Amino acid sequence: MAEKFIQFAVRDSNDLYKLELCKTLLHFTEFDFTYFWERCMDAGRAAKKSGHLPASTVSNAKSVISAAHPYIEAMIGADYSDIVTDCIIEYICHSERISLDELWVRCISPKTKYEEAIFNRISMFKSGKASNGWTNIVRLQEYAQNKLAFIYDTNEDKTVDPAQVLKVRKEYFDVSYSVAANELGMAGKNLPSVSVCNPGLTPTAAFMNAKVAKAVYRRFSEAFRLGGDMSVPEGKNCEYIKDKLAMDAYDLVRGMKRPGELDMKFALEAMENNPVEVYLPDSFKAVIDLEFDLIMKNGLAFRRCEECGKFFVADDESFLCNRINSSGMTCRQQADALRTAIAEAAETLKAAEKAEAVQTAEEPEPTVPEEPKKPEQIPPELEKRGQKIYNALYKRVGKAMDEKEFHEWSRYLSDMKKNIKAGEATADQLGEFLDYSDRLCAEVKKGRMTPQTQFRYPEDVEKSEKMSPQEAVQPAAAPEKKPEPLPEVIKADASSVRIIKPFKPETFDSIADAFMAGKFDDDGEEPPKKPEPEVREYNWTRMTREEAYGLKKGGESE
Repeated sequence: MAEKFIQFAVRDSNDLYKLELCKTLLHFTEFDFTYFWERCMDAGRAAKKSGHLPASTVSNAKSVISAAHPYIEAMIGADYSDIVTDCIIEYICHSERISLDELWVRCISPKTKYEEAIFNRISMFKSGKASNGWTNIVRLQEYAQNKLAFIYDTNEDKTVDPAQVLKVRKEYFDVSYSVAANELGMAGKNLPSVSVCNPGLTPTAAFMNAKVAKAVYRRFSEAFRLGGDMSVPEGKNCEYIKDKLAMDAYDLVRGMKRPGELDMKFALEAMENNPVEVYLPDSFKAVIDLEFDLIMKNGLAFRRCEECGKFFVADDESFLCNRINSSGMTCRQQADALRTAIAEAAETLKAAEKAEAVQTAEEPEPTVPEEPKKPEQIPPELEKRGQKIYNALYKRVGKAMDEKEFHEWSRYLSDMKKNIKAGEATADQLGEFLDYSDRLCAEVKKGRMTPQTQFRYPEDVEKSEKMSPQEAVQPAAAPEKKPEPLPEVIKADASSVRIIKPFKPETFDSIADAFMAGKFDDDGEEPPKKPEPEVREYNWTRMTREEAYGLKKGGESE
């Protein structure tokens, strides 16, 4: 069975920390730091009023971010002890758009402990003794996300990549990082690294195995006393004398023999649960890289879910994860339920179509009796409107409109009225035809129709509604082309309605009747009455005989 857990130790700590492969990495890449950031903002606002950071709020914020990764939990009292202050500093610089040096100058004469804490922390940044832990964690989360996607993201063809391809991707990513560091002049010994050893060789092994260490001290206390102090001064480079120092320490226990049975039993009880290997990372990045290496070493892999888009630990060939989503089911269960529902729906539809076909073949389709048609009365406004259009067109027969076209239009209008009264047509259809006739009348008034023009009636009411006046009047392609026939007008049933002859133009019995019929103008409107002429009283003047006959004075004519 593949290894799923490892244990690691950090400097200045006597504890071992457990790290679960795959799940720890996924948890960190998806961790939401919003709540931690809000707690830091609460602490900053409170410190601005009181002059110091509230201990309870700081402790709460640290407990929140410790849950992001075991390494943060292990270093929360060391490298990340001031992470709340780091977050506040980053927020102030970002929100006020000032540099770290400007904030440092602002707090160079602190008035409160809060300003003093900010000044001291920035001073450590400037001296290289510390870095902003909050920004480091955020950048490392992005690093882990990008590396995870680079190695394990799904191909376009959605095929499972072999382990060798995944290994090459990981090494390519790491080599790219190393090339960048080398080009920036960074020495390899100053970059993150991790070492591995057994629990007995860790730097704090004497404190991790305290009970056994005390028993060893009792055995060699005299040799330890005589050995003297061999500590190395701080700052001295011991890179080339490590072997000498190790052998000097070994000389004190060189003649050691196995302990007695009782002491050995005691040591067995104290050390039997120790791991075989303990990893010693010197930074957070070293832990993240270690996780990727061990995941691949143990034959584990990630895959991106087609449903939710998140990575999951791949245990088969499926591209769906077992995370519970908003539907209350896992993505895999939801996809299975959807496929089942589609298959059942297809079967149901197929069965329904088959049953319908059998029923149709066995039983004739029942005929639905037609509803009796109800005759309608033509509204007076439509009657008046039709007469208006009729008069307007009649005035222009032989001038801008052919007489034959006018008679055809008149017959269509007459048949439409008869069909409405017989229940074969509706007043709405008559209104739509009159709308069409209005457009025709407008064209006739503009003088666009000529004797050679063929008038094209609408094939149906819907088409007449959409037809423009330009489409209604089209020049004939050739003189021999016959005009398009009128649409067949629906006739009423002869058994229920008498057959009505086509409409004929109005005739007159006398000149007076014809004169009265012309009381409408060309637009079909009754013209306004002309004002009666004003009767003026004549001014009579007496004229002389000479003035009346045009004579000059003295009787001579002019």
